[in-house]
Amino acid sequence: MTFASGEDLRWAGRVAHPTKSSARAKEAPKVVRRCFFIVSFSAAAPSAGKTGSLILLYCRTTTNGSGSRLPGEKATLSPTPSTFISAEKISARVRELATAVTTGIPPGPLTVVGVLRGSFIFTADLVRNIERELACDFLTVRSYGDATVSSGVVEIVADLASPIADRHVLLVEDIVDTGLTLKYLTELLIARSPASLQTCALLSKPSRRRTTITIDHVGFEIEDRFVVGYGMDAAQRFRNLPYIGTIDDPQVV
Repeated sequence: MTFASGEDLRWAGRVAHPTKSSARAKEAPKVVRRCFFIVSFSAAAPSAGKTGSLILLYCRTTTNGSGSRLPGEKATLSPTPSTFISAEKISARVRELATAVTTGIPPGPLTVVGVLRGSFIFTADLVRNIERELACDFLTVRSYGDATVSSGVVEIVADLASPIADRHVLLVEDIVDTGLTLKYLTELLIARSPASLQTCALLSKPSRRRTTITIDHVGFEIEDRFVVGYGMDAAQRFRNLPYIGTIDDPQVV
């Protein structure tokens, strides 16, 4: 059975009882939380004095019942990202990139460096298609946090586990937009005297550049869209999507 579906509840730090008024609820009449929920009863319960489990489906907080969110509050229900690049297109392009890496990097020891966390799926798929001996290592960096725009300040959270001197290095990024992170990382790795250094990015947004950089291997050039999936996230969500999707308003996540 449905109980008070869509009932407007006055809320002052907590949801008030839907059938009772309280002084605490009346103190904050400006804030309305519209809740949708069901009550589940056990079939074995006696007909009189039934007790049930209240199952909350979702709540939406509004101001004066207007439907707008409170300042600083995120929507409870997040959008489903729409498909931007399918899993099939990604897989085909990754194989092409792996072939280019296999033949384009000189012979000798090779270390593939994945930039965590966004590139972890791309790096895994890429190395499985590179037909030569290699080692894998990782850099964990932070320039976004849970924000949707890069701060431009790169913080090394976890460094490489092994030296790269005299080894060929392929630096793998999920997406290059401003170019500031990639520029910083290439300068950091070049200072460690690798035999050569090439870069690979699944996605590139040329319209977002704030510095001049060269990317040796690019999966897809895209317009300025907020993308998630295939390892990329919005506030740590959607990394497990098999495709690359877009979100029109990342602030609602």
